[in-house]
Amino acid sequence: MNGRFKVFILFLMMILTVLLTVYITYAWFTVTEKSQPIIISTGSLKQSSRFYVGIDSNYDGVLDDGSYQELVHGGFEVSALIPGQIYTFKIVVINEGTVDGNLSVTMNNIITTNDDILSEFLLSYVNPVTGLTVDKTLDERINQDIDLFLNKTVLKDSGLFEFDFTIEALGTIPSTLRNVNLTITNYIISLVQNDIE
Repeated sequence: MNGRFKVFILFLMMILTVLLTVYITYAWFTVTEKSQPIIISTGSLKQSSRFYVGIDSNYDGVLDDGSYQELVHGGFEVSALIPGQIYTFKIVVINEGTVDGNLSVTMNNIITTNDDILSEFLLSYVNPVTGLTVDKTLDERINQDIDLFLNKTVLKDSGLFEFDFTIEALGTIPSTLRNVNLTITNYIISLVQNDIE
């Protein structure tokens, strides 16, 4: 065989190899079926909350025009207390997430210059989980905290959830506790994702 013929055969084999490779590749992609993509969507849990104190000029538990003022700084202090005064509060929570959540609210770090004053304050509210009226004195705190309620379901995109409560200075405050201050440092508002069943 002559050298030109060998080069021609080699060239022809190379062209056939390239064509065969292209054909097999095309056939492979044509025959292979595509499956639909598997999409896993995760939800988000986001809440915003606001704390309000009722405007009540004579502290009788009836708000002036039913109005509230937002409390934006930390802590609420009661001083120059007169027995019978009622302080009204409201917490507003909005679940801005895409999944349902369990809401819990804790009155956190209740401190005073004399612990004897704690039994002279009555905390009153309707527990949103049980629907029962709760009345307890502040001396029922545990580690300076009082859990107001635990695990209230707040649905996604449900607007807002309002929680109202009052703290009343009982009429039995002795004169020995006249110059005692009470501070509620803050409230812990916790919204966590519901358990998946």
